Amino acid sequence: IVAYEFLKENLSLSSKCLSIILANTPCNMETSLKESSRLKEEMREEIFLESRDADDQGSDKCIMERLRKRNECRTDTVPSPLACAIENRGTIFSGPEAVSDYIAVPS
Repeated sequence: IVAYEFLKENLSLSSKCLSIILANTPCNMETSLKESSRLKEEMREEIFLESRDADDQGSDKCIMERLRKRNECRTDTVPSPLACAIENRGTIFSGPEAVSDYIAVPS
């Protein structure tokens, strides 16, 4: 989001950005958050059906771990560079609440 907005606001009329690839970046945060909630609920139901007697299996931590492995980073553990980037991210636009109403609009 930051890269897109920077390019949109800082390119002069005489120069053009020929392309930009924003991988894993939603253009509509409201839709993204709704989909994320749907996937979390789907995981919760899936875990419940798999193991009805395991108390911790439906915990938020377990759900988020399964969601991460299936939809974000398909490794057993978070790779060190990604973990470092997450730990050292800024605080101004941190968390989905900070940009929950963002919708990318071409200039």
